[in-house]
Amino acid sequence: MKHLAIFIATLLFFLPASASEENSQLNSALTTQVLIVEAQIFNRQFSEAFYSCASLFFEDRTFPLDLICRAIVLESVMFDREDFHRQEELVNLSATIKSKLVGRKDQTMVWQSLFTGAFWGIVGLNDLRRHSFYTAFKNGYKGLTETKRVSQRDPENRDVYLGLGIYDYYAAVLSKQLWWFPFALGNRDRGIAELTRAAYSSVLAKDPAQLMLAFFYFREKKYDQATSMAQVLIKKYPGCSMTAILMARIFIAQGKTPEAMDQLQTVQRMNPANRMAPLLLEKLMLGQ
Repeated sequence: MKHLAIFIATLLFFLPASASEENSQLNSALTTQVLIVEAQIFNRQFSEAFYSCASLFFEDRTFPLDLICRAIVLESVMFDREDFHRQEELVNLSATIKSKLVGRKDQTMVWQSLFTGAFWGIVGLNDLRRHSFYTAFKNGYKGLTETKRVSQRDPENRDVYLGLGIYDYYAAVLSKQLWWFPFALGNRDRGIAELTRAAYSSVLAKDPAQLMLAFFYFREKKYDQATSMAQVLIKKYPGCSMTAILMARIFIAQGKTPEAMDQLQTVQRMNPANRMAPLLLEKLMLGQ
């Protein structure tokens, strides 16, 4: 769960833009396509999501929109199962995307910056898994730069606060944990405030922002707020393993063992491939 924030950041970083009047119809079509993929991810329909990615395109066919979407879905599959054996496949896919982004230092449209930010979020996550913390900061900052570019071009875009909030919160957490790091980056309170703004005023980032708020409240030991957010999403996405696992962790932290076991058994029934549920169940049964 410790990298859940970065994963969710990638889900809604790739939101279509609304700044250009002449492209409004195409943006509307892309919005619909992205919402379909998002719903398929949250509902664990990953085969359908991979297929939907193949139809994602925009007027600039040289931009690897479909490949970035595929990387997001692949990352989602690994988190859904808590199984990262497909890591090498993701690394190879990322290398292909990087080669297609070479020379694109200044994206011409808002949606390009959003998708590019999503990609660098995935790359930063991979760096964290390999404990390459400096590289993770560097690639995370690339994603932040693209997100700020969206705000500059489309000041009314509220969905960007999802990415900004996650970056601020986790940059602060990581820079504090790494005693050798010379800079204090991010701000946890500001990150939560930005995420709250996304949860209540964004158009497309509302659900992921609520999930992230539940996770951050859990990390901050604000269990009532975490429960409130998580329960809303469990009702909307009953098949989402990540939300159910988070709810189980909240119960464990509160000492509510029967409720936690019931939640974990639910995860096992709906997602037998998930590796975390049986591990947590075993610890609970052993009284750990």
